[in-house]
Amino acid sequence: MIWLALIGMSLVAGAEPYTMNEVGGSLDLPDTWKGKSYSDRDLEAESRGKKSKLKLRLWLSDYQVAIDAGARTAFSADYARRIGVLGGKDIQLLTSEIKTSVGRPTVWTTHRFDIGDGVQALAQTAAFAGYGNVIHIRILSSQRQQDRGRAALKQFVDTFELHKKPGEAKGPRVEAEDGFASVLPDGWRPPIGGERGRVRKITDKLWTSKEGTEPCWVAIRPAPIGNPDVMFSCGRHWSGGPVDEHSMAAVDEEWRDLFFRDAASEITPAEAVEVGDRMGLLFKPREGVNAVRLIAAPYDRGLVAIWAQGGGLEGAALDAAITSVASSTTFTGPGGGMPTIRADKWMGYYLAHRPTSPIVLAPALGVVGLIGFLVARRRKSESSGWEDVTEM
Repeated sequence: MIWLALIGMSLVAGAEPYTMNEVGGSLDLPDTWKGKSYSDRDLEAESRGKKSKLKLRLWLSDYQVAIDAGARTAFSADYARRIGVLGGKDIQLLTSEIKTSVGRPTVWTTHRFDIGDGVQALAQTAAFAGYGNVIHIRILSSQRQQDRGRAALKQFVDTFELHKKPGEAKGPRVEAEDGFASVLPDGWRPPIGGERGRVRKITDKLWTSKEGTEPCWVAIRPAPIGNPDVMFSCGRHWSGGPVDEHSMAAVDEEWRDLFFRDAASEITPAEAVEVGDRMGLLFKPREGVNAVRLIAAPYDRGLVAIWAQGGGLEGAALDAAITSVASSTTFTGPGGGMPTIRADKWMGYYLAHRPTSPIVLAPALGVVGLIGFLVARRRKSESSGWEDVTEM
């Protein structure tokens, strides 16, 4: 154990700090190591000297997740994939565990693999949460250099300086300045730090907003590896009539043109859903991988639109998430944010969708009655005139 401590001391002697802004931290690279490549997102280096070299790689995954059993399993699988990309064969997972290092929950993983001619190598990797990301540090070594590689990895993990602690997950209530709020399902939260810019690239493909503006609220369900599930909600201008089971087909057609334009005819008919205390429509413009959902409903400022795109969720699971958010939505405007409908829109609604309603029939019967009265009166007037003539 004494020689392991000496290795640790040699790692920090003459250390050169590498600051990576996107990673959100700094790593001290001692003079016994030589940097090979360096950016704001990653770092590669190797040990100097005549001994079998150790190879260091630091990189990040783009979304902050809890360091738990699910993350450990996902990271182990991704590490094996990366070893395969490097050309490793017969990859075996030796250890995978979660331990606390310098106060940070950390996944420690060891893989063994063949590099050819029966020579075996090791990949020892550690992962811990940063601010809006997860940081991974890996040491590659020969099988014989296992202890030396482990000591190097531990020292790099222990001396890595995070500029910001991992962000706290906020929610579950999210509120928009446009006059509505919703409650997020379990596992969903607003983006943290650099996640916001990454999520913006996803939301902009669904909702083209003016430069410099953001969707009204945004939430993600991050995955340890890969893109997150994304949900966001904005208001948009619309002035229409009542939305209910009578007008649903016409509103469906109007809104699909409003939101999907040239692709409107390719989308299946919408489904009625609850959006707080009112009716809305659920559209399913894309199924399968990266499925897309939209729920829209009227309120006092126009339409509230809730978009969702799946990263890991598909089909029914994505439907359950977005309908849960929709049903929890509340409106903060006057009168509970109920839409203001013009008189001509009400008239058009009843004439087009409820022609047998008393509101339509009563005036019609009144007009018929008035016409009948006028006709009868005219006939009586003509009859009286003829009687006057016959008496002459």
